Amino acid sequence: RGLCQIKLVKLRDLMKQLVLILVIFALATIPILSSAGLFEDLSELKKICDAGLLTDDVCKSRKKDILLEHDGDSKTWFCNYSGESDRPIEFRESGENRFSESASASSIVKEVLDEAGLAPNFIVRPANVPNAAASLRSGHRYVEYNPSFFSELTSESGTNWTVYSVMAHEIGHHLQGHTLQAGGSRPILELEADDYSGFILAKLGASLIEAQKAMNMLGSVTTSGTHPAKNERLAAISDGWQRGKSSNSKIDPPPPPPPTTIPPQPGRVYTDSCIVNGESVVITSDGAVLSKNRGFMQVGQKVAPTHPSCAFEMLNSVGSYCVTMSGSVHFGTPHSIGRCLPCYANVCDL
Repeated sequence: RGLCQIKLVKLRDLMKQLVLILVIFALATIPILSSAGLFEDLSELKKICDAGLLTDDVCKSRKKDILLEHDGDSKTWFCNYSGESDRPIEFRESGENRFSESASASSIVKEVLDEAGLAPNFIVRPANVPNAAASLRSGHRYVEYNPSFFSELTSESGTNWTVYSVMAHEIGHHLQGHTLQAGGSRPILELEADDYSGFILAKLGASLIEAQKAMNMLGSVTTSGTHPAKNERLAAISDGWQRGKSSNSKIDPPPPPPPTTIPPQPGRVYTDSCIVNGESVVITSDGAVLSKNRGFMQVGQKVAPTHPSCAFEMLNSVGSYCVTMSGSVHFGTPHSIGRCLPCYANVCDL
């Protein structure tokens, strides 16, 4: 009997190895780029990797290959912070070109978007660009950055605000719709992105000197076909900063927190309460998502999950928000933008 058990264990191990070989062979022979698109291809790869059918190194390699394949489709819009003409290419990471996690690109992007009250609809990743760049390729929006540059910028400037300024500028291109316009960057669009950078940095608490420091270090003294001269860009950052500072000073004190027990709407029972991008919502037993900030106006609908990691999803005009089993809320990225908790007898903790 013991011999049979040993043989069964060896047989199971052999089957696992065979499945792994077949998966690797399939991935190696089937074209990476599918008609489904970048996000779908990455999602399928994630399912395979989460199932443990590929090693971490193979998963990382396949992800890079997928991104490179989709990059090659078309590059319809791109812009570097200082006006260089170098287009983004694959970034070869090494131990020497990483910058402090406290000023990491992902955390900065999250802070900028949280301040704007928006969810990201673009991909943030390292790339071989001179500094940082916003681009639109194959219908997908990117914010790409050079980790080596950011490390040097932080070191030379003595502050993380310079990195915030550069990233806020590139995010501004996306949020203001610049990457959807034909013809690439031009001076007026750069000034709008500079203005947005100044506005956001004021909202985040930077001084005007801190908001302008990156531009003072990197801006060109002359105007080009795509970028204005440094003095114009500094003025745009100042305008945005003044507006952001002014709006900060005029904000009324926050109202007292609402009572824990929420007055129910006629004929409705609350099942969940959530905070999403700073907005407080409740979900009713019939799936309606109601905003407490907007007088219990319906702003979305609870729907069945389309991804195995989601317990359910909240659908609105912007898109679908995934709520995980632990209650974390996500919108297209691994970064949480909110949290949900269950309600009991209309008593909700959020």
